[in-house]
Amino acid sequence: MDKIKTYNWYFGTQHTSTITVNFTTKKVSVVHHSDVKPICAFSGKTNITFNSWEDMIASRCIPSTQVGAMEKLAKIGITEYDPYKIIEKTHGALVHDAFEIVPVEG
Repeated sequence: MDKIKTYNWYFGTQHTSTITVNFTTKKVSVVHHSDVKPICAFSGKTNITFNSWEDMIASRCIPSTQVGAMEKLAKIGITEYDPYKIIEKTHGALVHDAFEIVPVEG
């Protein structure tokens, strides 16, 4: 059985994209809910590779090489560096932009 997970991409409170990832087949599908491409996931592109998906997830996390990264992650209950666990806890929120990626439960 395929392992499939859905994520909602937000710009502030606006849900701009839905990303569905099949971790078994490594296929990514994206549906955009806004015509304003810069606020959509992947800048409005829909033909996304699994590697591009993983690069985007990593870019929304504290870098593993940052001094004190593991100590900061431990404060939120993460004991190993795993971008997916980080996204689940932090929604990929960064101080310099208004984007978030929220895993859909279920």
